[in-house]
Amino acid sequence: MRVGTFVVVRNVAPIITLFAEAAMHPESAPRTDLYTVGALSCIALGILFYEMHDLGGSTLGLGLLLLNMAVASLERLLQRRLLAVEVVDVSKPGMMLLNNGIGFVLTAIVAAFVPGEYGRLGAIFTENTDSRALYVCASAVVAVGISSTGLWFQSHVTATTFMVAGGACKGLLIVAGIAFFADTAQPAAVLGAVTSLVASFAYASQQRNNSRPRVAADGAEQRPPPPATLTAAVVLVVVCGYLALVGDAACK
Repeated sequence: MRVGTFVVVRNVAPIITLFAEAAMHPESAPRTDLYTVGALSCIALGILFYEMHDLGGSTLGLGLLLLNMAVASLERLLQRRLLAVEVVDVSKPGMMLLNNGIGFVLTAIVAAFVPGEYGRLGAIFTENTDSRALYVCASAVVAVGISSTGLWFQSHVTATTFMVAGGACKGLLIVAGIAFFADTAQPAAVLGAVTSLVASFAYASQQRNNSRPRVAADGAEQRPPPPATLTAAVVLVVVCGYLALVGDAACK
């Protein structure tokens, strides 16, 4: 299974999470309106255009990938429920210990069946060439920070918003890679990455609009116009589609 396929499928997950969250706990779920679904769709399409030349894989790989997406979405939904909807009497450090402790044990067991894995880990600390031991320890500290801030952030936002935020961070890294490291020079791929980022801002703008009162003085519900960023994202998707078609035609 290619990396591009993995990235595209994982960016479809917020759309599934949106409807699942509305079904599980509608009182705190994002509004499932056309603008919200449109913003999430533009995120997925932008990533699709960015990774369109790196798609592929076996049927088994795709099945496992879909299973991975389902498990990741379920984890977010359950975590949101336990942190904000039906709050459990466990401190966030305790939750962090549970999350990482179980994963640590499972990883340690799996690593025991990988030939030479523990030997390589021991060599990093005994030889300590190129400060590799420092990098390993620093990565552990960063992981603790990610886990702690992730739990804090999840307690304040919906599961869908959490997944969109994660995708937006990856989108920023993609755009930075294009700008500073020339990761890709294909126009459709560049615009696809920008589209995904713009659509993430469109989702945030729409959630802010949904949180405002929508009832006018006469009692009728007002429907605000779509965010400007959503309009821009839709235009970028159309342009990406055109560039992709032109590029494929030129290759034939």
